[in-house]
Amino acid sequence: KPQPPASKTTDGAPTFRLRVQVPRLALPFAGILPDAVVTRFDLTPSELGFDHQSPGAESSADPARLELRNAEGWDFSLATDVEGALTSKTHLVFPLGLGGTRRTLRCRPAANAVGHLQSAQMSGDRVEGRFLVELAHCEDALTGERVPWPASPLTVRGSFQGLPSHLQ
Repeated sequence: KPQPPASKTTDGAPTFRLRVQVPRLALPFAGILPDAVVTRFDLTPSELGFDHQSPGAESSADPARLELRNAEGWDFSLATDVEGALTSKTHLVFPLGLGGTRRTLRCRPAANAVGHLQSAQMSGDRVEGRFLVELAHCEDALTGERVPWPASPLTVRGSFQGLPSHLQ
């Protein structure tokens, strides 16, 4: 589904929104339970994410790179080469209730992954745009051990506006 653009703040502060859509087969009970029930038992909801209003939110972007972080353990980096293809620096680290156990996962795109970063320079040193990437390979961020989840790629998408060209 299309993502609404990052909303503008009245003070001109940077805004962003990141959403992770979890494939139905990667959800508890094949996704038939509502997210309200799933999250009560610390299981995986159908959509995860964060935005510029999250505690400790940090952001940075330029035409070939986007970095989004927060204090809750999320770390998203999307990098492209001169031809627009995803590079090995692309990853998402995030906390997740997986099978009733809290874990921090690091997910990366497959070699032939779908993904793009569309960005444009605004006035001054500010950047705006949107992104989409599929992440297929996940591992435990603490141990590096491969996690057999999800069975099909996670779709990460979002938008940003007014981000500084350096990490703030």
